[in-house]
Amino acid sequence: PAPTPDSLLAAETPTPSAEAPRLAVPLAEEPGLPVAEEPIGECADAALATIEDLAGVDERIYARVTCEGSSGWLPAEMLYGPVQLPAGDELLLGERAVIGFNQRGIYLSVQIVDIQGPSGGADVIAGECAYDSLSGEPASATVEGVGYTRDSRGAVVDVFYRVSCAAPSGEVVSGWISQRRAAGG
Repeated sequence: PAPTPDSLLAAETPTPSAEAPRLAVPLAEEPGLPVAEEPIGECADAALATIEDLAGVDERIYARVTCEGSSGWLPAEMLYGPVQLPAGDELLLGERAVIGFNQRGIYLSVQIVDIQGPSGGADVIAGECAYDSLSGEPASATVEGVGYTRDSRGAVVDVFYRVSCAAPSGEVVSGWISQRRAAGG
């Protein structure tokens, strides 16, 4: 039987998947190869990758990266970063991490968002790292994870660290802090 307009429309209409598609960046065996044609592996979009080597081919820079157990080459412009601190690293949070006007402190957010101060309560503030602004002695923290925010086009615009630190009360608290505030102490 000849297809009807309704059956053609049904064939062209994608059925929704229960899972969101996994965005991945394909890796090539050699720098300069068309990556999508012969991938030897892939990295999930926004995965942390270690740059192992750089090479120039036809006025373009390529990076050999390792991520999620895969290793291969991709155009360097596909990389965002650098993420300065991997999970497990210790860092010192100093004056650069301090926010707030009347209640100055090193405040961590519940979600991956930049906060301006201690307002918003437990819905916004995950905790405060112990920091003596008079002495300027940095607060020690441990990186537990890395996250990011994207703009409306999907490009990564900011890197965040999930850190744990001692609160003024002595208990351990954890939350998110932007790389801009965390870097440089």
